[in-house]
Amino acid sequence: MRLACWVCLLFPFTAAAQVQYNGANMNRPDNYREWIWLSSGFGMSYSAENANPQFDNVFVNPESYHAFLTTGTWPDKTVLVLEVRSSKQKESINQHGYFQGDSARVEVHVKDAERFPEKKWAFFVFGESAKSAAPAAANASCFTCHEKSGAVDSTFVQFYPILRNVAMQTPPKKLCEFPGFADPKLAEVTQATTAYYGCSAQTACLSSNLPKGEPVLVYTSEGDWTCGYHSDRNGAAPVWVRSQDIRSVAVETSPRLDAWAGTWGDGENHIEIQPSKSAGKLDLVGDAVWHGLGDNVHLGHFEGTTAPTGNHLHVSDDGCTVDLTLLGKYLVTDDNSGCGGINVHFAGLWRRAGKR
Repeated sequence: MRLACWVCLLFPFTAAAQVQYNGANMNRPDNYREWIWLSSGFGMSYSAENANPQFDNVFVNPESYHAFLTTGTWPDKTVLVLEVRSSKQKESINQHGYFQGDSARVEVHVKDAERFPEKKWAFFVFGESAKSAAPAAANASCFTCHEKSGAVDSTFVQFYPILRNVAMQTPPKKLCEFPGFADPKLAEVTQATTAYYGCSAQTACLSSNLPKGEPVLVYTSEGDWTCGYHSDRNGAAPVWVRSQDIRSVAVETSPRLDAWAGTWGDGENHIEIQPSKSAGKLDLVGDAVWHGLGDNVHLGHFEGTTAPTGNHLHVSDDGCTVDLTLLGKYLVTDDNSGCGGINVHFAGLWRRAGKR
């Protein structure tokens, strides 16, 4: 018992003591200035002009801060406090610049999956002297803004210098959910970097090295990371890549007919494209294979003649449809899963045979 009391004295900011509730309302936190200070801003606003600039100071409970330094994300029971203060100038000896004045309001952003199962997070806004506050409605604009623009787990880590550097080194703790190849956008690795795949909140990411010049099909960005698709001789997967390590590649949207010609490879799979005897058209033949357990092998095949529309081709062959997009020196394909045996696909990122 005596040991337990000393623990309470040494570590007063336990999860249960961070904030207190009175029914659905939260009591105004009093000791947040003894927590970890993350950053301060001046005159920050969602609009282009701010006629009355204020200071804001951000604090977080110590346990969550130290967890973020280790994992790059916020644990449950995280409490972030935004303290907004007026700005003053030309008082005492100060003749230039601004300093902080009185507190105008306090905003609390708390993560509690059990109490707030719908959003996991909740917002509470305390007026200048308010002792308690009700949670913001689930459709409040603060949720939309944070979910859209928050760098990590709907929080503005991009404005917290120390944690921003941590986040840049830590990929998101979730799968890169690449949606497919229907609208491919090409990027290229500008410096040797690491790709992360298989990420989740429960398991650590796997990684692979990406040399300079490697292609990545990009889908979306989250903070300092981009979700995309990469393929090489070792395999293919949706991956997280640091956004600063890739750049978009402009491609010819109406390439010459002979730009399509050649043998394109993706692992064991191949697509042969040659000019057709019919003017303005191309002949295509594709073969693909999938290896199961033991001697279980499934094959796929298509062929057809078609004319490109811009940098797109569409082939239909007895229930099999394949869409192809020429992106410079790469070919991106998508299919309807009807081009052969089970698990056989012509969807992916292709390079000219022998080019890696």
